[in-house]
Amino acid sequence: MSLDPVNFITNSPLESLSIRYSNELTEFIADKVFPPVIQSKRSFKVWQADTSNMRARVTLKANDAEADTLDYGGFYTNRDAQPHKISAKWDPADEIDADRPVADIENESAMAITEALMLAREVEAATLATTSSLYPSDLTSALTGGTDTWLDSGGDPAANSKTARLATRARCGKEANAMAISRTGLAHLQQSPSLKDQLKYTSSGSVPVEMLKNVLMVQHIFVGGAQNNTNMEGNATQTLSDVWNDSALFFVYDPTPRLRKVCYGQGYMRNQLYSYRYQLNERGSGDGRIQKLEMGWTYIQAAGAVVSASDGDFAAGYLLRNIF
Repeated sequence: MSLDPVNFITNSPLESLSIRYSNELTEFIADKVFPPVIQSKRSFKVWQADTSNMRARVTLKANDAEADTLDYGGFYTNRDAQPHKISAKWDPADEIDADRPVADIENESAMAITEALMLAREVEAATLATTSSLYPSDLTSALTGGTDTWLDSGGDPAANSKTARLATRARCGKEANAMAISRTGLAHLQQSPSLKDQLKYTSSGSVPVEMLKNVLMVQHIFVGGAQNNTNMEGNATQTLSDVWNDSALFFVYDPTPRLRKVCYGQGYMRNQLYSYRYQLNERGSGDGRIQKLEMGWTYIQAAGAVVSASDGDFAAGYLLRNIF
């Protein structure tokens, strides 16, 4: 959608007030689930050691006996970062006529582009993280509506967390220490009949996030509050829906770029967000040429630890589906 500055012209503008629907940048959690790592190339390899070094060895040997030689191995996964970009254009003549609250069209364009890029990355991250086919069977499960979801009296989020954390540890050697959930999911979790009953003597209302961390035994809870308008432009009905669905992701969170670590995912960035402004010399008026602003970045969001050299499924996270 291109900006239409003609719509910014009013009869009596309020210079200190304007209304703008938008996602707050704090609502995006893609860089928590897939922490950014800057790369120097678009195509690269990610090395991963296998679990042979976690095998107990026979070390008891006589002085005159030769020590056994241990063996260990590794493999790599190829990754290719892809460019993502979007632009906006405006006529300098429109800036002259626009009302003061929205007259800085370049700044309005930059904000709109930044949000579009962030939202696209968030949708990509949420889709990747909540696709059950990208997990081995022991690292995903679904709750049953009316029986054991977090809305039901028979639901047990603490037990679900225990299952997820132990399953992750059994697969990759690290217990999940973080959970990612939608804002709607968090609201239901805070009103979970099971948790409210368990904490009825310490919390009279909804369960606070810090208390949830203690109950679920995770160090981090990342809440994806971003919303997405999936209706066709121009439709009479325009509705907003959560980017993150009715799943809870328990995962190994380690955002520090370093060697020999285990983590759920990474956002491999070829470069930071760039901004390029130019003008279309063949179009415009006496007030100036048409201006254009392009912004973008090159990245790929992908699994950190994977199952094996031949299986790229997530190995350091557990996807719990249908929590409400």
